[in-house]
Amino acid sequence: MDRDVLETKEIREELGRSVAYFRVNGDTAPHIARENNLMGYPTTILLDETGKKLIQIPGFIGKKDFKTVLAYLTGNHYKKMSLIDYLRKEGVGNRG
Repeated sequence: MDRDVLETKEIREELGRSVAYFRVNGDTAPHIARENNLMGYPTTILLDETGKKLIQIPGFIGKKDFKTVLAYLTGNHYKKMSLIDYLRKEGVGNRG
């Protein structure tokens, strides 16, 4: 996920502007893994500028889906609807 998604220029720029991403190694920081109920890796956690957890998604997220999640957060849609509702509204996962 690091190489394919997080290290791309467009994702890095967006992460630096609007949300915080942190990477946790459950072996070296088990207290953080416990506090966030991490059951597997990778798990993506995105925070707002105050450190409030906005979203937690287990498993690998591809670049296209990661960009959709960022649009959900940066557009402040999370204040009005769930991620599932946003994805439905955007037609993500619909089969024509």
